[in-house]
Amino acid sequence: MNDLQQHYKAVRARLWAGAIPSVPPPPPPPPPPPLSISMREQFREAHELLKVAGVAGVPRWKLILREVCTLHSITLDQLTSHNRSKKFIDARMLAYYRLNKELGLSLPQIGRYIGDRDHSTVFYGIKRYESNIRRG
Repeated sequence: MNDLQQHYKAVRARLWAGAIPSVPPPPPPPPPPPLSISMREQFREAHELLKVAGVAGVPRWKLILREVCTLHSITLDQLTSHNRSKKFIDARMLAYYRLNKELGLSLPQIGRYIGDRDHSTVFYGIKRYESNIRRG
């Protein structure tokens, strides 16, 4: 075995004679500093509060619909139904208005979110809600 190792060294020396020695790769960059414990705890606490409130990972438009339902004491199914009771119509108009003004959603998008309604229905609801605001 010793003869084999010496032979290998000799062959290697002949092959690498005059060659540029290889440069070792640069060391990897240092890892980013860990979050301070207080920041980590704050994040965990905020995430837990969002989970308890039922809003972790919920799209903003759904939150607006939930707020409207809570304000008018109705369910989401009632909001998206085709019932033409005044209570439900007023809630829908508020939802149309808020989704359009706060999120800038298009009228067809809003119509899809609220019971698959036509964009002209959404447009009329927004205009009617704005006129109700002006009248007081």
